[in-house]
Amino acid sequence: MTLVATQVYVYTSTFDFGGLDYDVTNGQLYGLSDATGSPQGRGLYSIDVPGQTATLVAPFPPGKTDIDALAVNNGLAYYVSDGPNTTQPNFYVFDVATGLQVGTIPSPLTGSGTFSAATWAGSTPPPGTTAFCFGDGTGTPCPCANSGATGNGCANSINAAGGNLTSTGTPSIAADTLTLLGSGMPNSSCLYFQGTSQQGGGLEVPFGDGLRCAGGSILRLGTKANVAGASQYPDVGDQPISVRGNNAAGDVRMYQVWYRNSDPNFCTPDTFNLTNGLQVTWQL
Repeated sequence: MTLVATQVYVYTSTFDFGGLDYDVTNGQLYGLSDATGSPQGRGLYSIDVPGQTATLVAPFPPGKTDIDALAVNNGLAYYVSDGPNTTQPNFYVFDVATGLQVGTIPSPLTGSGTFSAATWAGSTPPPGTTAFCFGDGTGTPCPCANSGATGNGCANSINAAGGNLTSTGTPSIAADTLTLLGSGMPNSSCLYFQGTSQQGGGLEVPFGDGLRCAGGSILRLGTKANVAGASQYPDVGDQPISVRGNNAAGDVRMYQVWYRNSDPNFCTPDTFNLTNGLQVTWQL
């Protein structure tokens, strides 16, 4: 780290990039412009730093003219308004690959501001937790060459980056706070499940439009409905994973999310896909 900033891109005054963010899953810089003079209108632009150009990839929501903040991750862009939620009740979620709005998030903001700011804060896997079995081209090929972004599952019909599974909390039998976090999926039903052996390192099994990573004795943790492409287990009212999975200290378990992907013409005739896998070693 040099603690020195270097200017890498200069944009013209026809843009007004109130929001800038970098998607670490595909190495792309994005800007959100609400200037009427933007070359292709208000919306999300993909910024080509070497070429010093910007290309519209997704518009503003219909009727919206002033959204300042932007967060981008795993092929999804989050447009963050500056409130209050009595007049601007939602943040907006757009799929970068298709340019379509795929969801909203209720705004928690109660006051008004001149500008808002946002960024994606990634989660660091807890000790004893390791991602594996990626559909990003580094292992077993995806069923129809539909590789996702680095660290994700195979691409699906609404997100070229593919679904992602990560976690927060601690996999502790005595004080279990482990939560599985799925993202990058369609707004459909999905199943969080546990396996006792790893199908990875070239042993992944093509399954639907993706790769099955968790094998051995399979246990269904729970079915969820994705909102803005994301969901989690456990949620309110669910048993902790250690209890639901009947786990003990020292157990090594694999986790994955199977999800509906309703377009039968996207890849295989099957209408389902999977995230990457997650290996967890349970502690006392």
